[in-house]
Amino acid sequence: MAVVVGDRSRFAAEVGEWDAALRRVDLWAAGQWLTCDDNMAFVEQFRLAVLDTAIRLRCGRGSPPPFDGLSPEAAHRRLMLTPGTTTRPKPNTSCAAGSRHCAGDPRRTT
Repeated sequence: MAVVVGDRSRFAAEVGEWDAALRRVDLWAAGQWLTCDDNMAFVEQFRLAVLDTAIRLRCGRGSPPPFDGLSPEAAHRRLMLTPGTTTRPKPNTSCAAGSRHCAGDPRRTT
């Protein structure tokens, strides 16, 4: 059974089933499913990484946007490119081919 913490239209984490030492963790921001390409997390490492990021953001030490002048969606698309090419790696089979942030996924609420 999955547990959703937060509001998918703002920010939410959906924690699902275990698979060996990994657990499914889906992140949502502004109605967009962010973890469509990789949503399996080693829980201890993931928890520490989220805690570290939250502390940095609360202290005003967040990283600047990776590509100045690009929208968050355009920056995400650029980060997802295969190094040395202008193409994306093949998406996870649960993502709709060619979709924008996995828009075809049945769990998407917006």
